[in-house]
Amino acid sequence: MVIYLRWPQKYFLILAAISRQAPSIELEIADYGSLREDLIVLFKVLDPIFEIIRPDDIRDVISNEGIK
Repeated sequence: MVIYLRWPQKYFLILAAISRQAPSIELEIADYGSLREDLIVLFKVLDPIFEIIRPDDIRDVISNEGIK
């Protein structure tokens, strides 16, 4: 319960862990001419994050409407 005093919801804890543990990521993606190619490059850039946290946790962060 002590964890929830600092991070009131799970997704805040996950975001804090990602920001401390994830390697530096360059999010400036060039335009490769198609949405498909742009997304492929984006997900390759984000792959180190996907190695750190579980897909269910990512879903929780993305789908939570409490983020403002």
